[in-house]
Amino acid sequence: MISEKNCYKIMLIMPMSTLNFGSESTGGVDSVCQLLLKGFLEINDPRFTYNILMFDPSNRVEINGMVIKLNENISVTLFNVNNGSFLPNIITIYRNIKDQISILKPDLVHSHLMAWGVNFSIKSKSVITIHGYKKIARKSRSFLNNIIYEDLIPFLANKMDNNYTCVSNNLKNVIKNEFNKDLEVIYNPIIEDYFSTNSERMSTVSTGTLKLTTCGLLTQRKGIHHIIKVMEILKNKGVKASLTIIGPITDHVYFNKLKKMIKEAKFTDDILFKGKLETKDIKKLYLNSDIGIFLSEEETFGLVPIEMLSTGLPTIASKTGVIEDFFSSKQTIKNLSIVNYDDYDGIAQIACGHAKFGKRPTSEDCVDVKDLFSKKVICESYNDYYIRIIKDD
Repeated sequence: MISEKNCYKIMLIMPMSTLNFGSESTGGVDSVCQLLLKGFLEINDPRFTYNILMFDPSNRVEINGMVIKLNENISVTLFNVNNGSFLPNIITIYRNIKDQISILKPDLVHSHLMAWGVNFSIKSKSVITIHGYKKIARKSRSFLNNIIYEDLIPFLANKMDNNYTCVSNNLKNVIKNEFNKDLEVIYNPIIEDYFSTNSERMSTVSTGTLKLTTCGLLTQRKGIHHIIKVMEILKNKGVKASLTIIGPITDHVYFNKLKKMIKEAKFTDDILFKGKLETKDIKKLYLNSDIGIFLSEEETFGLVPIEMLSTGLPTIASKTGVIEDFFSSKQTIKNLSIVNYDDYDGIAQIACGHAKFGKRPTSEDCVDVKDLFSKKVICESYNDYYIRIIKDD
């Protein structure tokens, strides 16, 4: 093992709700950070020491600043996001980051939230990973909150000597002109519990019902209403189909709109809401479905269709996030059909083909998502990037 003085010292600033990886999450970035930390632990690269500043969005840290050593090279310092005082949370977060930088003196500081990386006390090399930007994939909040996070923080970020990564080429192409530096694309990892062998997959087309499954927060942007429109076309074509919807109700107005659509289309017995499920239960549903369908209107990455594909589930997904990357690069992904989210007839035609012929044939040169999004691949990409930035004078 290389001694610490000869290691690259990396400080990672992460919103993360648990060290019991995968047991819970407060959102997409939280889940990604858990996977990355798990990946760094598994790789255990002796060239690095990692100090994780873990800010818990659930605010269950009993002693702020408590340090947990996970192995020889990786330690975690725990903080709550909410400071419990009259001061804005961001002020306390900045102060905690500044204190830890003074103590640990890292070679590089990497934040997974832009707001936490916009900190003029950071004198080390700094990296910010962009998971969302301004209004892109962001729910509008109060007027003041929108001004701070959509205007002020992006403005300040460009005043600093930051380096940037983002999670898809699609996102990079949309926002690259806003930055004074190039953006490095490093994808998010996926939960490898979804990885499955062909022997685990069960075909259900022979039952006479085409089983569709989707997953995501119940919001307008996720496009579940588009799937219901596809169901109507399938019904008119004489194809009996069912839809299972996985995900929590986060927008009750939209949920009521969906219920009204379902009732009017007479799909009450054919569409099932399952709510929020654990990974093992989601995987079980994917393995017992015929098609995964994801018709989101906007994603910066788009984890759901990648997870569907990793179970071997034939998947229909809209051109957004990393799926747009595949489309633009003409990269053929095993079991993936790429569509426009509102091309209802085209989507129904793909689904009908599956109902008639079963799993569609794919060429031998198709890429398997397991080879692109494993924790090992992604964490090694970050390590290579860290070294490049640290050595760049």
